[in-house]
Amino acid sequence: MAFATQWAQGSHHRDKQYPPFSVTSENVMTRDSLGGLAESLDSEVQWYFWTQAEKALHEMSDVESFRLACAESILGLVHKPFKRDSEVVESMEAREDRRRRGHHAPDDLMLEISKVISQDGPRKYMERAARRMHTLKFKYDSAMKDTLRSSGADDVMDPVLYMSEDDQTSVGLLYWLAVMFDTVSSSMHHRPLVVPDQECQHQDCADEDTDSPRWILDLFIQDQMDSPTQRTQWPCSYEELAEAVTRSGPVKVLLYRHVAWLQNSLRRGQKREKIEEIIHSAMTLHRYWNITYGKLFRELVRDFPLVPGRIQSWFVCISGHWHLAAMLLADLVETVDKQGLGSSEGLRQRLKGRAVTTLRDTSAKELSDLARVATPSHVDGGGACTVLPQLPDFHPFVNEATILTDPWTIILIQAFSRAAVHLLAHADHCQEHALEAASGEWLAETVRRAEECVKGLWLLGKKSDVARKVADILTDELTVNHGTVVSFS
Repeated sequence: MAFATQWAQGSHHRDKQYPPFSVTSENVMTRDSLGGLAESLDSEVQWYFWTQAEKALHEMSDVESFRLACAESILGLVHKPFKRDSEVVESMEAREDRRRRGHHAPDDLMLEISKVISQDGPRKYMERAARRMHTLKFKYDSAMKDTLRSSGADDVMDPVLYMSEDDQTSVGLLYWLAVMFDTVSSSMHHRPLVVPDQECQHQDCADEDTDSPRWILDLFIQDQMDSPTQRTQWPCSYEELAEAVTRSGPVKVLLYRHVAWLQNSLRRGQKREKIEEIIHSAMTLHRYWNITYGKLFRELVRDFPLVPGRIQSWFVCISGHWHLAAMLLADLVETVDKQGLGSSEGLRQRLKGRAVTTLRDTSAKELSDLARVATPSHVDGGGACTVLPQLPDFHPFVNEATILTDPWTIILIQAFSRAAVHLLAHADHCQEHALEAASGEWLAETVRRAEECVKGLWLLGKKSDVARKVADILTDELTVNHGTVVSFS
């Protein structure tokens, strides 16, 4: 229930409309802020079920159960709701202070956003779920190989010997789900991986490779990175498209795994060769994506209204997650280059190819395109921007926009906020240095892309307090510094 009530949109959130910056007035913004003071029923329901779920998991923490591990994973996807007694007032005060201070440097803006995101607390439930699932899988494997009995252990796991083939398959799927969650969450929040690589190699991994320090990439992508064969082109049949989008999921997780490897290598101060090896592998994977699934997803964005609704909800989430990983990778590679932690040849090649800039520019642009198509809108006669139902066959709480179907909201929050800050920083840099590229048309396009990302955050705010506060921060930045540059249409 704590997971489901994310979408419990009461009258206050459900009826709110996105205000275009070109028509926003102080009265509109003030009225919107005052409306946030009221404790709506949906917020109370969310807080109640969150606290009840947290209490139940605490009481059951000593139970070793696959069901409990799944419950912890599910709660780990959910943002902890804010308490309404103080958060709204603090938000209003902070918002007035932001307006008075005016322009923010990109680092300061990201720091303010990071503080909001960190209010959700450590990712303890996702980590507990991964650790519990790892333990259960260890005992399951041991029982299946009869090692527990031979060592004189008790027979607590004996029932697994009589599990059906379907149940055994389910154990494997649940374990890999936990590994994927652990991979994404750990790298995104700069925390150590719970499940080491040696404990989660691909099931088709050869015996001599099971102790490899990292995953065997070709097994996970089911393709050759140097000469890919998985190149589905749109338009195609529903079955072909669904299969291609499904195959892209593990590739996305692989990029997050590279981010985790690079984070760990930098923390441990490993040799330049090791660091360069990880960067080279990650960049190779990124190129593979661009000519396979990245190309397909760009075609789907171009023809978005023609794509089946279920496929829309799948690929938008996967693509958004991929681009966050790419931006995290760009930050790490930039750190390596600035601090001289890699090889001189690697640095020279990356500077020549503008690797870091290309990673950020490409991901920011494609994230803004995703936000544009996944949050359709129109301006009514009164100047208010309203969202049209995009997925009419879906539940009313998610049919407004495709991005509302993503169960792991924090990923899109981080992705859209990073993209918006990058785009605004790019526009500010060109303005400040009077660069030739900063023509009025180009500048308007850049800020429009940033606004698309903010619009995506605003819609995510219908089920996440964190998203709404981040959207407020970026809205103020756009309104104060770029309110007259672009008009919403």
